[in-house]
Amino acid sequence: MEYEKIAAKVSTASSLCETCVHGLVARSEGDAQRFTICDWPYVAIVVPIQVASCGRYQHRNVPELDQMEEIALDLTKESAVIGRIGFRSGEEDEN
Repeated sequence: MEYEKIAAKVSTASSLCETCVHGLVARSEGDAQRFTICDWPYVAIVVPIQVASCGRYQHRNVPELDQMEEIALDLTKESAVIGRIGFRSGEEDEN
């Protein structure tokens, strides 16, 4: 894909795109110029402004629901882990 080269003077305030899963932000040295691309709608679009609010914002460091379920500890009664949680007595250490 070809992207138009956009050079715009921007302030030092950050944009939501910098921490979004869908955003790609390229900055020049000294943050004098910024080029932002959003790939949420499956077709990359150039974002010429600093975004303060976005309905499709998804933080890069927050896992999705299925990822959280995968790493979650099962604490149901049927779980084999329940018997091993907590402090052990000295008798258990000797066996």
